[in-house]
Amino acid sequence: MIKKIFVFALLLILVSCSVDNPATDFEYQYDDLLQGIVITKHLGNSDDVKIPKKINGEPVVKISNEAFYLSNVISVKIPESVTEIGERAFYACNNLTSVNIPENITTIQDGTFSSCKKLNNVKIPKNVTRIGYHAFIGCHSLTNINIPDNVTEIVMYSFADCPGLTSIVIPENVTKIGMGAFASCTGLKSVTIPNNVTIIEGYAFVNCPELTSIKLPENLTEIGEGTFKDCINLIDINIPDSLTTIKISAFYNCDSLPETIKNKILQINPDALNQ
Repeated sequence: MIKKIFVFALLLILVSCSVDNPATDFEYQYDDLLQGIVITKHLGNSDDVKIPKKINGEPVVKISNEAFYLSNVISVKIPESVTEIGERAFYACNNLTSVNIPENITTIQDGTFSSCKKLNNVKIPKNVTRIGYHAFIGCHSLTNINIPDNVTEIVMYSFADCPGLTSIVIPENVTKIGMGAFASCTGLKSVTIPNNVTIIEGYAFVNCPELTSIKLPENLTEIGEGTFKDCINLIDINIPDSLTTIKISAFYNCDSLPETIKNKILQINPDALNQ
């Protein structure tokens, strides 16, 4: 008898997990251009949200800007019919731990997951070519992130203030690392930068105190202002022959660097170690 009750309860849990949230949990509208439903706001109270594939017989194709802003959701399941997720769509969802990104998404918009402090489970689809400004800034619980091969630029502050990240592999097609891209990633220990990168903009790795070693690409020409500022444990970095510009304070407070490396830096810019 107890076994039957347990099996029945388990079936109820499985069924409830597979049921879409009702259309009444959302504000939405039909978009003639996209030929489908756009979710404009989440209204429901469920911890775990499963967005329906269709509403009123029409496919759900987009989650609009700030649709889940300040929502208390814990997990969100997005249908594969969705081809666009708007700017700041999940901004400041402080309890969000898990969300799937559909395979048809090609852009992670500006601020999409900004300040989702508990987000720890997200996979970026291989078709994504751009990760926007502030896309994952302040995702304190994010411990790893895959950057797809089609991405060509790591833009401004896209992964800043993600102290849980310990290693980053930047794909081969990337040519520029934007301002503050990994700023204050205080747990970051390992970064792989491909040879196609020619510019690392200002403050890209500022305040990454766990970073001890980094190999700069052979084609690098410019290191921006404050790029490695306050990387207090950085002891091993190469200065490639291609490097012609190091801006002020790029290596300020990097006191662990050997004198031989400091001298090479100072030959390019005497102010590179200054505030």
